[in-house]
Amino acid sequence: MPNIEQRISIDAPTDRVWSALGDFGGIDRWSPVINHSASVDGAERGVGAERACELKGLFPNVVERTTEWDEGRGYSFEIERAPMLREALSSWSIEATGDSTTVTARLEYRTSMGPIGALIGATIMKRMMTANLRESLAGLKHHVETGDLIADRVPAKQASGS
Repeated sequence: MPNIEQRISIDAPTDRVWSALGDFGGIDRWSPVINHSASVDGAERGVGAERACELKGLFPNVVERTTEWDEGRGYSFEIERAPMLREALSSWSIEATGDSTTVTARLEYRTSMGPIGALIGATIMKRMMTANLRESLAGLKHHVETGDLIADRVPAKQASGS
């Protein structure tokens, strides 16, 4: 199963980073790969919280449901209804590093469509998903450090990430 991990350092204390990251349904405020997101059935925090996301690019709509929640530290969630994916699990965590906060995003996924899907998953999809994680982390950094909402891309000076 392909496994992707990306990190970024944000010049802000953990509580400020968690304020943005912990708003599970509000990912569209800071991730440039999300057109729109909303909490499903009103649960916005904790295990079982769900969000519906309209993504840019190949995956138009997915539902994500938290499977683990560590208030102020991170969470894990399953990604459902994603084309070509049999299963996908992502986890996001934060850690204080001096005066800044390190955010780590991980993604594990298994493709459908047998050996062809596995080949696509290990090449094209892995590159695309790695880029999406990088863009999302850069968007979170920019949002937390400036307060700006992210539209369709992160301003160029922030996009390089870690």
